[in-house]
Amino acid sequence: MSDRPCNYCSYKRIEEDARKKGKRVVRIPSTKMESLGGYEVHLLGQWEKPNEKNWIAWMMEITETCQC
Repeated sequence: MSDRPCNYCSYKRIEEDARKKGKRVVRIPSTKMESLGGYEVHLLGQWEKPNEKNWIAWMMEITETCQC
């Protein structure tokens, strides 16, 4: 097993940190990785739209439960 948390746990930590900062997290299907797919994760303030300045992660898959 890896010492790194799974994508589910990583995403939940990002959401928790965002709540503390008064921001929100969105995940959108990736267009940059072309054939790999996956999701782009963005940290947004009020009225912000996803862009490269608020991008924080790319994840291949975000499962419904922990996989650690």
